[in-house]
Amino acid sequence: MFSSTQQVDELRGKLEEKNKMIEKKTQAALTATQDKNRVSNELSELRDQVRKKLDYKKHMLKKRRISQKKCQLAIRVIKVRSETIRGNNKLNFKFKQRSC
Repeated sequence: MFSSTQQVDELRGKLEEKNKMIEKKTQAALTATQDKNRVSNELSELRDQVRKKLDYKKHMLKKRRISQKKCQLAIRVIKVRSETIRGNNKLNFKFKQRSC
């Protein structure tokens, strides 16, 4: 009977070791999942920031193009008006194109 009690104690010890191993692995898996979720959230935030910056840059470039087109249109209008005022005389009068 002593040997069967000893065997039972050995089996309990092995079972406890396995349970401890399972707990460690479960904790490691939980930690890894939490880290993955944290990194995923940070990545999502960074993507949003980059998307906002790109949208802002697109808006500013579009605004700049519109401003340049307005400036070019104003220069053309001035040229046409000056030619009309001069009676369509072909004077070699060139307007210096400036940045607006």
